[in-house]
Parts: sequence; C-alpha cells; structure tokens
Amino acid sequence: MRTQNFFLSKIRLLGALCLASLAVLITGCDADDAFTSDKQLVEEAKTSAPIFTKTNGADDIWDTIKAAWGLSKQMNCVPVVIYDDLMNPSKFQAKGGSIWNTVVEVSNSKRIFNYDTRADKNDARNDKKENSAKNYADINALALDLQNSKEESHFTAVLHGVEKETFIALCDYYPQHSLVPVIVTKTSDDRTTYGLGFMFSVTNPALQTRQDVLPNHARFSEIWDSINCKDVTDLYGEDFPATYINTTVLANGEDFPATYINTTVLANGESITSLIPANK
Repeated sequence: MRTQNFFLSKIRLLGALCLASLAVLITGCDADDAFTSDKQLVEEAKTSAPIFTKTNGADDIWDTIKAAWGLSKQMNCVPVVIYDDLMNPSKFQAKGGSIWNTVVEVSNSKRIFNYDTRADKNDARNDKKENSAKNYADINALALDLQNSKEESHFTAVLHGVEKETFIALCDYYPQHSLVPVIVTKTSDDRTTYGLGFMFSVTNPALQTRQDVLPNHARFSEIWDSINCKDVTDLYGEDFPATYINTTVLANGEDFPATYINTTVLANGESITSLIPANK
C-alpha cells in the first residue's frame, strides 16, 4: 500500500504540472504557463511519465499519456519537443500546427547525427559507394539518462503544445522513434523555469550509425536551410540558427566546428563556418 501511495503521489505531481501546461489552452495564456520554478516538482514528475519504444498506435499512446496525467477530455494538449527541420514554423504547420510554442533547452539530452535511415543497412555494397560509408547519418536526439550516461549535455529546441490530431501526425512522421519524457528549461532575466516534454528519439541500436559516420550532406543542408531563414529568426531570434549548430554533435560526440563544418558549404557555396559565433 505504501508503494502504491508513493506512485499515486507522483502521478498527482505529474498531473498538476500538466494542468499548468494546459492552462494555455483553457485560459488563452502564453507558453510561459507551461513552466514552473519548482525544479524538484518537474524532476519527480518525470519519473512517472510513460516511455514508449514505438510510435505506432498513436491513439493508444495519446490515451496512455492522458491517463497517466489524469487529464479530462477537455484538457487536450501534450507538450512535444521538436529539434529538426520541423523547427521551421511552416514545416511544422504542415503537420497540423500547435496551440503554442516556445524555445527551450532540453536538459540531460544530446542532439546527434547518428540515425541510420538507409533502407538496407547490411548491404556491403553500400560501403563501396562514394561517400556512402561516411555520409549517411540523419539527425537524432538522445535522453542521456536512458543511455546510462553521466555526460552533461543539453541542446536548444522548440517545445510545442499539440492537440491529438497533430500528435498522431508526428507519430506517423517519426515511425522508427521511441517517445521519451525530458525536462526542458527556459531562462529569462537570470531566472530559470522548468517543464516537461515528450521527445521523439531513435533508441534502437540497430538504427544508429557507427561513430565514424558523418551527416548526409543533403539532409544536413535541408535542416540548415529550414532553420536559417527569416521565418525562424523572426520567431525565435537571430542567434537561433547558430545555437542549433553549437548544440548539435556528430555520431562520435565531437562538435561540428571541430570537424564537419570546415568541409561543408551552404547551397550558395559559402562556408558555414562564417555563421558560427567565435565565442562558442
């Protein structure tokens, strides 16, 4: 009974936090209502959040999240972390849009190009093709606590409050991903607030690249062009594209400026290094 009561208390904490998040929908407030200054509350709530190893059956996933958070039918919103080209508002809108969105730092997590999207990963001929052996990684994000890692890392992303229709569309868009809870933070005027979000993450080792693999050039450029545009900088700030680069790593864990960036150019032929702040 004591164990049951302890579990129920954590569920109540999680529900209370989600209620704060959903106040945006109910009262028409802004995304700041999805955050609290109580870090311990968020940390305890995260321990009771469900983890999904597959994203098929999105209806069931949605219902499980709502049940875990004790949400009524009227409270129809879940916070989702977006960290790739869908950070572009137009691209995200094509998936259904959101009630609110805000820039966050994803705590104890790493954005990394280590997702192996090749159709035939075991075909030895792949490694004989020019650039195939070294340049086929797509973007991914890992929750380090689920990797049993003691590494300290974070990255900048966009947190969206989404309704069920958009949530299902996102699950379809990330068919090989797990869905994991992460803590997100916002800092303003030296004050940090905390929230929770669900993040799509490729956790299956069979879908992750070797450490010597570099990003697929076309995919890297697609993401960069989606982020480095006026729509994004007007919404999230002039520094947002550079911050994306500065909080993303290669499959071997190295920073982009140390390796890949120096040999990568934009669509107009210019080096991407000119866009990276000198004080990284």
